[in-house]
Parts: sequence; C-alpha cells; structure tokens
Amino acid sequence: ITLINIQMKTILFPTDFSKSAIHASLYAAMLANIYEARIILLNVDYIPMVPANHHSQAAQRAVIISMKKAQEDLEVFKNQFIENTHINPHRVLQQVVYGYPGDKIVQEANYLNADMIVMGTKGASHFLDKWLGTNAQKVMKNADCPVWIIPQKTKIKHPKKIMYAADFKEDDLLATQKIVEITEPLEAFCTVINVHDIFEPIEKSKLKEQVTTINEELD
Repeated sequence: ITLINIQMKTILFPTDFSKSAIHASLYAAMLANIYEARIILLNVDYIPMVPANHHSQAAQRAVIISMKKAQEDLEVFKNQFIENTHINPHRVLQQVVYGYPGDKIVQEANYLNADMIVMGTKGASHFLDKWLGTNAQKVMKNADCPVWIIPQKTKIKHPKKIMYAADFKEDDLLATQKIVEITEPLEAFCTVINVHDIFEPIEKSKLKEQVTTINEELD
C-alpha cells in the first residue's frame, strides 16, 4: 500500500441550530481552515405532518412554508458561523433537505462526495434516543467517509494527539492508512491501539504479525 496525500476538499457539517451544533461548528471551521476545505452547512428538515383530510394544496403550502423557514434559519446560522469563526465566506455553502436526519446526512455526504463529516452531539437525551440510537450513531455506522463527532463539552483546540482503536480485522490496514492521511496535515501524533476482548483467545503470533505488517506498510 502506498500512502497518498489526500487533499481534503469538502467537509459536510449537519446542523439543527442547537447549542451542541453551534459548539461543533467552531471545530468544523478549525478543521476546514487546516485542510483548506470548503464547508457545507446542512439542515435536514422534517416533512411537515398534514392531516389526512387536508387537500394537496394545503400540504404543498405546508411544505413550502417549512422549507422557507428552514432556509431562513440556516442563513442566520451561516452568517453567525462566519462571524464567529472568521472563515472565508466563499468557502461556506448551505443546503436544506427533507427527510430523517440520520439517513439524509449520509445520503448527502455520498451525493456531495464529502471527504469528512463533522457534527455535534449531546448524547442520547431520552429513552427513545437510547432505544433507536442518536443521529450521530446512525451517521457513524453508515457513512463511507470519516466522521468526527464533537461532544458539547469538547474544548476547541488544534488536535495534537489522535488515538485509533483497531481490532486488526477485515480492512483495518486501510482504515489505519486513512487515519494517517488525515493526521499528516494536522501534524499530530497518532497512536494505534488494540484492546483485546477478554473472552477471546489471544493468538500472539498472529497479533504480532499484524502489528509488523502495519509498521511496514505505513512507514
């Protein structure tokens, strides 16, 4: 495997205008400046619920009103985002789509060919979240590009130490390669760790072989 220095071009930042999203936007802007990437602010608006006895024109009006409100709110968020982060306005785009956030974020990331998704989270806030899973969990599970999840209490600072938890299975070598590629522009120190399941037999020779392979391939 040859390391390729990937140029980060597009960062997708989903926002619901919450405090956690505002906080995470500062982190997204920091990464966009480091990678010299454009950032797309995405708001996923829920489809308005219209009573079954309403005719189609009423439903269409409800959708138009909801979409207009979402676009106005995103415009306000964008202006505040630019003011707070001093990011180049020409590198900031915005988009409103309809659907379920966890699904739509992944779809839009694929459609836009995003290099990274950055999003905030405050964690599961009630029983339904814990049962169904948060939007952040769904995006992490289904996205094809790297996903940075920013907890609400995270300090906004240039990342200098990155830890990657590897299970040394399937495409872990490629995943480790991706981590190294992301780490290089940050000039950060990356530690790859393997936490072994206490109930799983340890094949020390195989583990040593995998570590040696990673060290050789990712010089």
